[in-house]
Amino acid sequence: MEWARFRKYGRKMRKLSNDGTLSSPSPEVLSVIQFFVINEPLFPNLETLHLLGIEGTFVPFVPLFLSPRTTSINLSFKPNLPKVTVASMVITLPTLCPNLQAITLGSLRDDPTIAAAVSGMLLVANRNALRLLSVECPLTEEASEVMCKLPNLRSLSVAVGRETPLPPASLPGLAKLVIRCDNEDGWP
Repeated sequence: MEWARFRKYGRKMRKLSNDGTLSSPSPEVLSVIQFFVINEPLFPNLETLHLLGIEGTFVPFVPLFLSPRTTSINLSFKPNLPKVTVASMVITLPTLCPNLQAITLGSLRDDPTIAAAVSGMLLVANRNALRLLSVECPLTEEASEVMCKLPNLRSLSVAVGRETPLPPASLPGLAKLVIRCDNEDGWP
């Protein structure tokens, strides 16, 4: 009975936001939620997911909150999370949300596993839908080239590392650009 009531109101949810001040639900609560969302998303009409300060135990459950209608994702992670856990969640974002328009991934470790996952996410994302991209880790060379040719991108914030400098860009609609250089030798 209670789950049916939750489903009714869950369908009305359009935006889910946590500024990092709330603690994560217990793994037991999340396991129960996972059991009930086998056939459909928890919030089937969710358009925006904004979660800051995601803890390690919560990372595998983030996909439960996403739906094909989700177009905006803003996620930041607590430091020192297991890189494989974060990477495996990040790579699934475009599959769960095929029409993402805004992707913000903050507090990511500068790690090859994370960079590969974020790059893989960008490579399979709907390139025509993407309007905002903000990632705090360097991308692979292939992903950097794709990023610099996104046809409808309006806002870009990216880290550039020593291994993969920023390629020439063709971004006609770009209105905001932030580049963080992680190269000790100066600008790439």
